[in-house]
Amino acid sequence: DWRLSTPSQLAIVASQNNTSITITPKAPVVGPASNPFSITLNQGDTYLLQADITAANLRGDLTGTLIASSQPIAVFSSHQRSLLPVGSNRLTSRDYLLEQMPPVSTWGKSYIITPFPLPPSAPVVQGANDIIRVLAAYDNILFCRASQCWRLLPDLRGSGPL
Repeated sequence: DWRLSTPSQLAIVASQNNTSITITPKAPVVGPASNPFSITLNQGDTYLLQADITAANLRGDLTGTLIASSQPIAVFSSHQRSLLPVGSNRLTSRDYLLEQMPPVSTWGKSYIITPFPLPPSAPVVQGANDIIRVLAAYDNILFCRASQCWRLLPDLRGSGPL
């Protein structure tokens, strides 16, 4: 039953009173019909935004949602019931994932990724280990891994190997 699925979501917390926030979701959301839309929060107020999932769209993803504010805010991205490793349907439990999002101005340019060891009891899913999602905030960012390079676009579409 699709109604048992859980959406991609994010929470915004204001650090100061009268904080104006404009949100441009990357997917249909529960609630506001306009895109973009604006809200005002006071210090300590939290706003929850969830992707609108339906029987036809179980994978609403808010990655790439633009958030601009008049005062400093904290943004937390999460998913209530993720299925990891990806592609495994044999797991009976799912995990809640939550991470505070750093502002684009603090993003780095170089990263080191360490392979993730699977526990001996984990199901092996071909091609599903160490899946890495690379995001670009600006057009024409060059991403290289080993000897292969891609140009990344902010709307999450890669150009493919160069």
